[in-house]
Amino acid sequence: MAKDAAENMSKNSDVLFVVIPFSDVKHFLILEMGVGTAVYYAFEAVFSSILVSMTGTMMFTEGLKRGIPFLKKQRNHLKYRKFSHQWGNVFEIH
Repeated sequence: MAKDAAENMSKNSDVLFVVIPFSDVKHFLILEMGVGTAVYYAFEAVFSSILVSMTGTMMFTEGLKRGIPFLKKQRNHLKYRKFSHQWGNVFEIH
């Protein structure tokens, strides 16, 4: 059985290259390593509990990863939003 698997692997000569953009590596190093470490030690100093520190760090970094794109989308949405019909376009220049 193992011999058949080895023969199949030697026959399959496909090569897979994985390209990771440097910006993704930079974001990982800054957010996960830098901010995550700082938040962990801040929670550790306040709560003196490893479990609370680890959980707080995970929640904080995930919140940043999901919150920043959400806020950017909301900012772009608000930029093009018009005033209510009740007030009209008060700031419109005639």
